[in-house]
Amino acid sequence: MSPPRVLVVEDELIIAEDMKRRLEKLGYDVDDVVLSGKELFERIRKERPDVILMDIHLGGETDGVDLAAKLREVEDIPVIFVTAYADEETVERAKESAPFGYVIKPVKDGDLRTSIEIALYKHAMEKRLRDSEERFRDLFIHTFAGVLVLEPGETGFTVKDLNPAALALGGMSEDVRGKRVEECLEDAASPELLALLDRVWRRGVSETVTLSRYRDGEIVSWREYHAYHAALGEMGLVIRDVTERKRTEEMLRRRTHDLEQRVRVEDCLAEVLSVLAEDILPFSRKLEKIVRLLPRGVHFSDEAGVRIVLGSEQYRTENFFATLWGVSRPLLVRGRQVGSLEIHALAEKPPLYEGPLLREEVVFLDRVAEYLTWAVRTEENRKRFSREMEYLQATLNASEVPQLVVDRNGAAVYLNNAFEAATGLSLEELRFRDIWDAVRVRGEQDVVCDTEGVRKSFRDVCETGAPEELPDAFSLFPCRGDGRCRVLRMTPLWGMAQEMLGVLFSLVFPGVHEVRLPGEEGSDPHERRR
Repeated sequence: MSPPRVLVVEDELIIAEDMKRRLEKLGYDVDDVVLSGKELFERIRKERPDVILMDIHLGGETDGVDLAAKLREVEDIPVIFVTAYADEETVERAKESAPFGYVIKPVKDGDLRTSIEIALYKHAMEKRLRDSEERFRDLFIHTFAGVLVLEPGETGFTVKDLNPAALALGGMSEDVRGKRVEECLEDAASPELLALLDRVWRRGVSETVTLSRYRDGEIVSWREYHAYHAALGEMGLVIRDVTERKRTEEMLRRRTHDLEQRVRVEDCLAEVLSVLAEDILPFSRKLEKIVRLLPRGVHFSDEAGVRIVLGSEQYRTENFFATLWGVSRPLLVRGRQVGSLEIHALAEKPPLYEGPLLREEVVFLDRVAEYLTWAVRTEENRKRFSREMEYLQATLNASEVPQLVVDRNGAAVYLNNAFEAATGLSLEELRFRDIWDAVRVRGEQDVVCDTEGVRKSFRDVCETGAPEELPDAFSLFPCRGDGRCRVLRMTPLWGMAQEMLGVLFSLVFPGVHEVRLPGEEGSDPHERRR
């Protein structure tokens, strides 16, 4: 690190040379001395010293005090006055140019070193302070947040200073300095903001408040005010426009609410489907459980009443009663209304997408109505199928012909006593195996059966609704006795609603219930034994 550079301004050459020699002995870098103020500025431009030792009483029209004052206006170099005079008038004149030191002749080496080091340190600190002030002043002027410096008084707070952003955010003019804050700041009339300023001033703890601005009864913007106890007995008030942040927060809040509502709706729908899928639960019990589940699917679940009407039967929540704030959906089966689904708000609610319901809640209601319609239709089909199967079972059990009922998927639905006696196969056995696994080829028992012909005939019956008679060479069910049994005929079974319930397989045994088809050797189309 190079030593500090010192410039000596002294009109007496002997004194100047002596001071130069002593400074160099103390370790400073000294340029040639300047004997007059005329050559000072030219020397400074060339060599740029760190500190200047200047005699107050220079020869000529300008003395050291005037020269130091002019120098301070154009250069930032610390000046130390050296003089043989310490009278009050001289000192007062010297103070006007704000010197960094004052040394009385004759100068001692220790005093000289001390004065120079203190001047350099003081100048460095002042420079850092000025830089800091300029930096913060720049921030103060250019920041997007509005900043007010308030001065407390007996009648409240007055505006001491403010930045350009505060003028725009606070709706103020340039002449607000010195005025009471409530006279110039738009939101300062708010009791909430005035109370905030008073609390912060008394307690010394920073606080923040957000105020809304209205137009025609609607919020148009938000301002955030942060008050803090500043230095020098002042108050700081920072103003921010938080409108975009508030709108984003509101958008996120709504989206979060919408997402939560969708999750709640989907969870409720899943539970409804789970209840409807319970095979062993009676249908009436399913409806009772569903009406207790449905309030969870709406945002006013604690104030929701639900009712399902099916014919003369009603299923409702304990708190249900019809109100003006309800929405209902009909339950339609084959074009006729068999009931309805209703959700009512039990207290007054503002109108939303439909009645008191949000859009996703309306979709939820429609989907539940669809599920219930499907469930009612399925229950009606189940009851009708049960009645028809009871009739069919009684009819089949009265027949001596071995017969098996297969649904359209190829699963065994019912078999009569004659079939079980002939084949040794029970309904429980056939339910848990592919119906085609029971098929065997007529004749040699070790021949592997190709069942595709039987499958094709079965599909044709299901698609066309016409009966199929199979040739003698087709596959057979294994049976007791001679181990052979032939599929004679596949006949469609129709329900009372003219829907196909399944296919009836009728079996005949060789020599007992054999039927010879036309074209077979020895067959007589007019002669059949039953």
